[in-house]
Amino acid sequence: MTGSPAPANPYATDPFAAPPSPAAGAVPGPNGFPVPPGARRHPGRPRKGRAAVAWILGLGIPLGLALTMTALLTVPTDDTWLSVGNPAPDGARAVAQVLGRNGVTVIAAPSTAEAVAQSFGDTTLAIAGSAEVSDTQQELYATAECDVVLIEPDPYLREYLESSIPEERLRVYEDAEVFTNGGITDGDRAATALRALGGHRRLVWNVAGWEDDSGTPTGMWGLLPPWAELATLQLVIAAAGAALWRGRRMGRIVPDELPVTVPASEVTVGLGRLYRRSQAVGHAAAALRAGAATRAGAALGLGWSSEPATLVAGIAQATSRPEANVRELLYGPAPVSAGQLAALARDLDQLEKEVLSP
Repeated sequence: MTGSPAPANPYATDPFAAPPSPAAGAVPGPNGFPVPPGARRHPGRPRKGRAAVAWILGLGIPLGLALTMTALLTVPTDDTWLSVGNPAPDGARAVAQVLGRNGVTVIAAPSTAEAVAQSFGDTTLAIAGSAEVSDTQQELYATAECDVVLIEPDPYLREYLESSIPEERLRVYEDAEVFTNGGITDGDRAATALRALGGHRRLVWNVAGWEDDSGTPTGMWGLLPPWAELATLQLVIAAAGAALWRGRRMGRIVPDELPVTVPASEVTVGLGRLYRRSQAVGHAAAALRAGAATRAGAALGLGWSSEPATLVAGIAQATSRPEANVRELLYGPAPVSAGQLAALARDLDQLEKEVLSP
């Protein structure tokens, strides 16, 4: 038989001979043999890893930068009634911005102590809101060394300040709509608000609210910086986006295959032997009675949630037995011996046959 000769084996003559030199462009593989150009050394996994890294870098970095820039560039706002940082109709941001453009420095003081500390010299202290304040806060407000403007104040605070501050330094406005964003444009309210608050070069704005003895506003958000609400909202949105992105279904649910299937009859016999070995006569009797009551009730059209009295009356009518006898069989005292348990089982079986017989 003739044909082309087999290629020479470089290891045929010397088992310790060096392998042939790799071809141009080939790189040595993990076992020392050359890998052809363009071939992948570890197909599948490296590409998936690079794809995951690309997704993380492509989505995570822009999202993080966007959240950071939003947190840094967003003007802090709140939803407090009559607050100069509230852009809603019930806020007072509009009048603060108008005053700021006309040379008045507006200072938002979050606490009574800070508001009074800023109230000196060419300053107006505006106390907005009808919230009740403590006696300590009232005493602090009374020590302000400047003009004071009360906007829809609490009656007790107004009475206290009217008796503590000279009349020429105190002005009271009962209608808060004069200063709100939604009401300042009606009629001549804008002029009234500017005259009331723009008489000095500085305006200290404080929204009245109950504070503890340390001067800290009550409430969870009062203990956090102004940007905490916005940052929390952004984190919630980012978490929801990540959940929608990564929470896709991986496929249908695959049930686990049971190692062995046990017939119901064997399970029943096994449970009976366990009850006999542990001498659980009461537990076995309860199981027999529950099964008999369930089957008899189903045969009579009574649901499993029927009251015992209803079930006893239905079985007694179907079997012509006294209700006391049926109640004794289904809900009587538990047997105390194996003989009593066997007798109960026979009686229950007879009861079921009578119920099921036409």
